[in-house]
Amino acid sequence: MEELKQYQIGKKGMLAWLDDIEAKDNIAISLYLPLKSAGTSDTIRQPEFELPDALIRRIETSHTGAALLYSQKMLYVLLPPFPVPQSLSLNRCDVSPLRDLFKNEYTCAILMIRLGAYTIAVTQGETLLTAKAGTGNIHARHRQGGSSSRRFARHRDKQIETFFTRICEHAREIIEPYAGQIHYVILDGEDHTIRSFREQCRFIETHSSLILDRKLNIREPRRSSLDKAIYNLWSTTIIEWPVPQR
Repeated sequence: MEELKQYQIGKKGMLAWLDDIEAKDNIAISLYLPLKSAGTSDTIRQPEFELPDALIRRIETSHTGAALLYSQKMLYVLLPPFPVPQSLSLNRCDVSPLRDLFKNEYTCAILMIRLGAYTIAVTQGETLLTAKAGTGNIHARHRQGGSSSRRFARHRDKQIETFFTRICEHAREIIEPYAGQIHYVILDGEDHTIRSFREQCRFIETHSSLILDRKLNIREPRRSSLDKAIYNLWSTTIIEWPVPQR
């Protein structure tokens, strides 16, 4: 099996990439698959799409759907930063759905949360509209057993609860002025941290239908990391698979 080549491109780079792929005029099939679209497996397992299982899994587990651009020698699988809007299958090159997606100036609420640090921001396209960052005192886990350990655990749980309450209050202050304008909410952090925060923060849960299940791959949630976070927010994963020649 030919090795898969994978890389990421930001918003501006993707618009240039789409122009280039369109100019080459060698794409024979354009296939758009929305998130968890019915029959995805059957669609991409058709004879003309004899893809390796690893690539099929990447497509089927994408949180935003996928676009497949198929030429005689190469298949380009694009996992976009925001959901593919509708199913589409054409026997020609058509990158207009992707171009429209990248020209959209989506307004997003970003919450990057770690135990002890957070950053909250609202962005429009790649422009930062407002942001707030902060820290909190949360002790590391106690590794010893006994009653003192249980007291320490209760104290630590209280610290986390207080910390989450403060983040939730700041999230309301930052996000509420943009009520009705937010397209997506991104919660970046460890799964158990985000899950606990959502259980406690009712304000965020009122926006649950807007939450986009993806990560921004930021090591520490500082205000200085927002440029990188916004770039990652708009980045597309591209996977190239050389089509076996018969």
